[in-house]
Amino acid sequence: MATNPQNLKPIDSHGPERAREIRQMGARAKNEKARRNKNLRDAFRAMQEVEIPTKSGDTTTASDAIALAVMQKAVKGDMKAIEFLWEALYGKTQKVDVTSSDGSMSPAKIDLSGLSREDLKAVTREALMRKVQAQDGSA
Repeated sequence: MATNPQNLKPIDSHGPERAREIRQMGARAKNEKARRNKNLRDAFRAMQEVEIPTKSGDTTTASDAIALAVMQKAVKGDMKAIEFLWEALYGKTQKVDVTSSDGSMSPAKIDLSGLSREDLKAVTREALMRKVQAQDGSA
């Protein structure tokens, strides 16, 4: 917010020529920012399939590594990671009840031991792709 809002003048009070110049400057700035954001999105999309080495000596894609990292954080109870995965898998929700069956706020115990690493990667990759597709549709 401006320090002295009383000093702000409506654009139209500058006269038609100056008002047009101000609007054009704003449009140019907006378009430049959109170009920078598009370039950044394109760079990230290009990098998501880059093969990177793992600690075990194998390779994986950057997308899979990110998906696994998010899933690991979610499993450890990181609420931001849980929210991200939930939105990616099921879309944005209005309200989520996080209480356990006894009414407490203790974390729910979820047994993921039956899922293989590949299953976890597939689930998180699918969720991330849905998230990207949803963002592409709204951009």
